[in-house]
Amino acid sequence: MATGSKKERSLKSKNQPYTYSEIVSITDNFKTVIGEGGFGKVYYGTLKDKTEVAVKVLSPSSRQGYKEFRAEAEFLIFVYHKNLVSHTGYCDDEANKALIYEYMVKGNLRQHLSGTDPNMLSWINRLQIAVDAAHGLDYLHNGCKPPIIHRDLKPSNILLTENMEAKIADFGLSRVVNEEIHSQSTTRPAGTHGYLGPEFNASVVPNKKSNIYSFRIILFELNLPQKEAREAPTYTYFNGLLLKSNEGISQTLLIHGYKVILTPMLPGKSWTQPCHVFVQLQLIDQTSIMY
Repeated sequence: MATGSKKERSLKSKNQPYTYSEIVSITDNFKTVIGEGGFGKVYYGTLKDKTEVAVKVLSPSSRQGYKEFRAEAEFLIFVYHKNLVSHTGYCDDEANKALIYEYMVKGNLRQHLSGTDPNMLSWINRLQIAVDAAHGLDYLHNGCKPPIIHRDLKPSNILLTENMEAKIADFGLSRVVNEEIHSQSTTRPAGTHGYLGPEFNASVVPNKKSNIYSFRIILFELNLPQKEAREAPTYTYFNGLLLKSNEGISQTLLIHGYKVILTPMLPGKSWTQPCHVFVQLQLIDQTSIMY
């Protein structure tokens, strides 16, 4: 499993067990729902020392289940990085399962991209989120020994602090890269439609390139106008080229046979301003478009 610094190892002691009755108390009898996913609902809570937390409770009808619950609990004990959501405790009380995390005040990136948050992300916010997420992903790939593959990287799994610092969350589908994973066969592709590369299916073992592909889709969304990023992408992969115009003013992208013209993405920004530098991250040729 991943190893870390002295600071990282000291955090393991904070990953303490809680009883189900304590979870009920922490969440004030599951009073406030702040999120929901395949695992179950996420509730706002406070510890005895008034620390705000998010409590993810495994639903009996969860599409994931106990295997993913255990995977996430185990991964979060051994990894720590400022751009990964911190895990502070868990409940494994017979049929009742829960994971406790630091509370991320600003919610997730999908909420901000979709327009459910009234404050539009500034260019600086978008760039910082991209950099933060890249640091978190780099730690999983290169700072953990052996490396960890997230396998469900998407905007709703990038959470934001009060200061708009981005942290990667949701490790239920993560896998350690070792001999075991290279020999195993999967029955279904993990991850979310729209963020999986074209090569990814039930017979393909996840790897770093899979994460990098997902990250590029997120960069693409960060560069879209707010109104164009309200829904998760419906495409599975870029089926074509990014074609540069002679003037460099617009770009043409073919997605599932549909032509999309990319123009300056943020209000008040031209291609000669910093936004252009960010957009250039998307301008990749056909040979590297998957990764």
